Amino acid sequence: MSWSTNSLMKPALLPRVSDPLWFGADRPVDEEAQIAKEENDHADLMIRISQRGKDIIPIGKSSSEALQEPEEEEDEDEDSESDHEDEDEEDIDLDAQDNNQN
Repeated sequence: MSWSTNSLMKPALLPRVSDPLWFGADRPVDEEAQIAKEENDHADLMIRISQRGKDIIPIGKSSSEALQEPEEEEDEDEDSESDHEDEDEEDIDLDAQDNNQN
């Protein structure tokens, strides 16, 4: 058996272009699809969190009180406007009294 006839036994003197163990980790990935999937998963999770415990009645309230929605208090705005009108009338009355005393 001679070394010259058997070419399989000779070592390759040129290095490999790349080592597959190093560059095999960078597989092509569609990042946009992955981000869209994560955003949808997050949105679903937020919806589930917001709906969790909606049917639980707060401590100190009966079931009928919990179902009623709180009334909006627009009366305070109307009262505050009428209070300002009353103050304006009082100012006018005081001015008239001051003029009468002079």
